[in-house]
Amino acid sequence: MKCAILFLTIIWVSIALLSSAEAQQQESQQHPKPAISDPISGVWDMVVQGMSLTYKLKLKLEGDKVSGSINSVGPGGLGGSAPISKGGFMGDIISLTFTGSSTLFTGTVKDGKIVGEYHSEHSRGKWEAQKTGQPQEDEKQAITGQTEQKSELDREDQDKLTQLMRAAARGQFETVKGLLAKGANPNIKSSEQWLTALMFASYFGNLEIVKALLEKGAKVDAKDEGGNGPIDWAAVGGNKEDELKWIVVDNAGTV
Repeated sequence: MKCAILFLTIIWVSIALLSSAEAQQQESQQHPKPAISDPISGVWDMVVQGMSLTYKLKLKLEGDKVSGSINSVGPGGLGGSAPISKGGFMGDIISLTFTGSSTLFTGTVKDGKIVGEYHSEHSRGKWEAQKTGQPQEDEKQAITGQTEQKSELDREDQDKLTQLMRAAARGQFETVKGLLAKGANPNIKSSEQWLTALMFASYFGNLEIVKALLEKGAKVDAKDEGGNGPIDWAAVGGNKEDELKWIVVDNAGTV
């Protein structure tokens, strides 16, 4: 599952890098998209049949994709947490799977409620959730995995990439150095897939850029939406994996 998500992410990255922002803007002007209501984004209290704990879902809808996380709730408050590894919404049907689990949750969304079923290889049952409100600022950070402060330099373009991410992927070393010198944050995550500039540089094998990002505090333990880090991206890209790996080891101390 983790490998499949990573390959799907790579496809998305490739398409984004090859796209033209000007062409997209022209297309948007010619064919404006109608406003679509969002019945998903927010915080939900979730009850799962056969489970003694209750859960809190934090969901975000973008197009037909659902991202976010699930937290178990016990007597002491919030417990363990897991991000959504794959989520979708079509019509009034939502589907969710979570990192580290093969269980699929599907349900019908109506009037602030979700009623549905879950099933895995060994179990199945019913679940339901009640929307309790819109996420506050700290909850928005939990949904996206974004905890870094953004500046104008970190604004995403129409492809959901920052200037630093795009330059890191394209191997534009001088541009990367210039952006970092101006204060671009190397730990900003993209709103789609939760990617960082270091992941882009690792995948495309841009060694000097990897070093520059690490020198400016890029986090080697950052994870994307599927739970993959820079080493995973370097391995899949097949670009100077060993050298990239040892750079990470030198900066983090562990692999």
